[in-house]
Amino acid sequence: MINNSKLNTIKFFNDKSLKIVDSEYVRNLVDGKVSMSLKRDGYVVVDPEVTVPDNLYIESFLLSLRFFIQDNEDISIRNLSKIYNDVDVEQSLKKRFNDSRNWLLKYLKCKCFVEQDGQCLTRLQVFEYFIYGEFAHSTKKSEFEKLKDNKIYFGIYRYTFNEVLLMYIKTIKEIVAINEDFIRIYGT
Repeated sequence: MINNSKLNTIKFFNDKSLKIVDSEYVRNLVDGKVSMSLKRDGYVVVDPEVTVPDNLYIESFLLSLRFFIQDNEDISIRNLSKIYNDVDVEQSLKKRFNDSRNWLLKYLKCKCFVEQDGQCLTRLQVFEYFIYGEFAHSTKKSEFEKLKDNKIYFGIYRYTFNEVLLMYIKTIKEIVAINEDFIRIYGT
């Protein structure tokens, strides 16, 4: 049986998602404030030009995003998966939720096309280096500084970070739609 606690968690996820989709960061994205162009000398990138929203908008956005990515929050995507994988949840809802979550996980595991210290970083690594090295904490500060020191590719990493944020937005919006169906079915 789906108890009120689980239902309230689903509702809280949807409520918190409004801060994400209605954020100034997202408005900047919609207005075309994310772009990248690469200037080349033959096959070598010599000057990537990246346009992203101001760090103030990103920092504000990340304060809300943390609810969805940190497992100490009941509404993290991972913790929500525990509700959806409950034996009492309708199979079609489970499948839709798991498909959306698994797509994001697969996306995050993909490697970027530029190397750092002889290896291609995953999108998740770039994401974590920015969050925990520049914006939220300092646990990944040295890794972030290495990215920043790479003058040619840092813009590409910054663009990748913003692209990952976009994919989180996409996934959260998909989960909100699934949650609405969950509430319709189990909210009575």
